[in-house]
Amino acid sequence: MIRILLLSLAGACAAGIGLGQAQALRTRAALLLALRAVLSQMMDAMLLASMPLPALLRGLGDGGHGARRAVGMAMVRAGEILETSPDLRFQAAFLAAVGEQRAGPLRALRAGDLEALSPWLALIGEGGRDQQRRALEGATAVAERLEREANAQLPAQVRLCRTLGLAAGAALVLLLW
Repeated sequence: MIRILLLSLAGACAAGIGLGQAQALRTRAALLLALRAVLSQMMDAMLLASMPLPALLRGLGDGGHGARRAVGMAMVRAGEILETSPDLRFQAAFLAAVGEQRAGPLRALRAGDLEALSPWLALIGEGGRDQQRRALEGATAVAERLEREANAQLPAQVRLCRTLGLAAGAALVLLLW
């Protein structure tokens, strides 16, 4: 009886890993959508209000839940980093903030996502208003492209992760039987 219970538990754990990976894929798509929304909000705020970047970033943490809250909190933390280290650039502060929060939902972002955004993030906080607008538009466009790609691949990848997790769980039970 205990053997059957342990085998069932092992199979359920393997299946759970597959289901967890499927959820991480959904979270990545939601994070990219939230990042695009925050960058758009940042562009609106930057173009309409003349305020220092750290103060602007602090305002991006208000409201939202889930992925939107995680991205907003990363922006707030980036603003705090910029305040304590004024010679740092936005890109470095944002990447540091994301790195600090990798234990939360932001862990679903891939390194390639941040690399694709990096050239645009490097321009934020540098130059005049037109350069800021172009940088934020570029970052928003990259985030939108990444989000579209993630959403297009999502159904197949989720199905694959679920199938592999369930198959691995079943195989583990059969092998250990």
